[in-house]
Amino acid sequence: MMLLQMQNLFAQQKAKVYGVIKNEEGKPIDFVSVSIQGTSNGVRTGNTGFYLVEIPAGITSTLVFSFVGYETQTTNILLQANEEKQMDIVLKLKTHFLHPINIRTQIERVEGMTPIDTRQLQQMINASGNLEGILRATGLASSNNEMSSQYSVRGGNFDENVVYVNDFEIYRPFLIRSGQQEGLTFANPDMVSNLKFSAGGFQAKYGDKLSSVLDITYKQPKDFSGSVTASLLGQAVSLQGTSKNRKFSWITGFRNKTNQILLSSQPTQGEYRPVFYDYQLFTTYTFSDKFEMQAIANVNQNKFKFQPESQTTSFGLVNQTVRLEVFFDGAEIDKFNTMMGGLSGIYRPKKNVKLKFMTSAFQSNEDETFDIIAAYRIGEVQTDISKPNYNNIKKSLGNGEYHDYARNFLDANVVNVSHHGTVYYTNHTLNWGITAQKELIHDKIKEWRRLDSAGYSIPYSDSLVNIYSYIKTNITLPSNRINGYVQNAFNFSDTSHYKLIAGVRFSYWDVNKELLISPRMQFTYVPDWKNDIVFRLGTGIYNQPPFYRELRDLDGHVNLNVKAQKSYHFVAGSDYNFKIWKRQFSFTSDAYFKYLWDVVPYEIDNVRVKYFGKNNAVAYATGVDLRLHGEFVKDADSWVSLSYLNTKENLK
Repeated sequence: MMLLQMQNLFAQQKAKVYGVIKNEEGKPIDFVSVSIQGTSNGVRTGNTGFYLVEIPAGITSTLVFSFVGYETQTTNILLQANEEKQMDIVLKLKTHFLHPINIRTQIERVEGMTPIDTRQLQQMINASGNLEGILRATGLASSNNEMSSQYSVRGGNFDENVVYVNDFEIYRPFLIRSGQQEGLTFANPDMVSNLKFSAGGFQAKYGDKLSSVLDITYKQPKDFSGSVTASLLGQAVSLQGTSKNRKFSWITGFRNKTNQILLSSQPTQGEYRPVFYDYQLFTTYTFSDKFEMQAIANVNQNKFKFQPESQTTSFGLVNQTVRLEVFFDGAEIDKFNTMMGGLSGIYRPKKNVKLKFMTSAFQSNEDETFDIIAAYRIGEVQTDISKPNYNNIKKSLGNGEYHDYARNFLDANVVNVSHHGTVYYTNHTLNWGITAQKELIHDKIKEWRRLDSAGYSIPYSDSLVNIYSYIKTNITLPSNRINGYVQNAFNFSDTSHYKLIAGVRFSYWDVNKELLISPRMQFTYVPDWKNDIVFRLGTGIYNQPPFYRELRDLDGHVNLNVKAQKSYHFVAGSDYNFKIWKRQFSFTSDAYFKYLWDVVPYEIDNVRVKYFGKNNAVAYATGVDLRLHGEFVKDADSWVSLSYLNTKENLK
């Protein structure tokens, strides 16, 4: 009896094995299965490739490391009671898996993020010339202007999408009015190594926006290389390299863009002089296995000059056509100059702990100036081809003129400090973060329009010359905000796999004195089926605290009492990988419902969102997204997307 008790005691004694699993390029592999052969015990790696598994002490155990697409690796190990041993593993790709198509990794499928193959960025041609154009090309987003990089997702507007580059939040200029004025956005396609996108139901760690997340990661080069591209729409040069000891790496890029050729085909004829360029630098210095620092810098100069000459627009029927002709005098000169710099330190005190400390600053100096007089006439067009005045105006229906004037100047400064942390446990991962931010906006508006029709200024007066619209403001708005999150990802495995990601965000802005709490949850089920399929469910509260844009109404007045726009998301979807013609395909489906309240209504002026400055609406959006991705033509990625969207808004 005593011998049996001693054997049981001995059997209960444990030892620990831990380490990091990487591929042959030295990059961590997430979701690798680490199991003890002959038992049901095992764990999976997190997104740093870290694992920690307990094994019986005093006997030889066989550890099995396996992941789809990689060769399974086994190793025998014998440890004494309470002994701990580090064992780092390198998995090799299976040769038959070396396929050019980018199918989503298991962790991305589980977390509902859609990866985009960065090789497609070089092949994708779009009029805007910006990275964001790929979202429209692949059916993930939509836009009302092909020359713009702005996009809307599932009924939201352009301001409802958050963009991160290496965890730094990216801002865009405020005053851009049209797609032709828009230059280069922040993300440089030549510097991107990883690109992920979520159209809703995203985790608590991903910001305070209502619609979507674009998560961009820049490269950390391993060798020296460079590239040069040139076209009629612009040029780009990028260089990257590393030091001899591989501790310091850098990548830099210069871009120049001009859309002058495209603008020459616009209905409004004139002299277009757009000049857009930017310079970026991203560096990484590794002090040790435990600490590294990253720095990012960007200088972006966008200048748009336009001197209109004439505009002709015809409309109506084949036998009854009306034409509007406009003749101009004056010019428009716009400048949108932005700078951004960021510094981050990443500290790993233990293999399963990652701490990140960040600070960044953003500055935007924007000038919108124009003084344009236009004389116009509208008339009936001769459609009889036998007449000598064919295709000319045969009868005048009206004439007049208008005068547009603006001297608008906006300076924005945003400075923040933040901390993010991650701890990887055997069956769950804990994430947290907090950000303190200071903002200073100085907005000076002087803009008016005069209308004259048939010799009368509108609105008409028999004693005064009235202006049709007039806006003049001079606003300085300093503010402070704080936001943060805590979330935990739980893994449950038996023959199938379950994952629950639960978290909460909070934010506070000292302008409207509003404290926001946003609970969110994602649940994923990976059944133990022959077919490779993942089911997802996401829900939660998504609050968007106002930035300066939402405070300013159509007349330029600022309402400091505007509250955050709030929404509830419910997203249910699936992700199915399969093969046709011996080629890999992926089919994703999402059904979603979004209910929104405290909505700030807005108008869209080309690509500028003009808010009403009041929380006086409720709305909802519901729909279905279906997307098939694969090689319909060998060695060429293709997408087929089908979506249904229904949105309604009720203005109180």
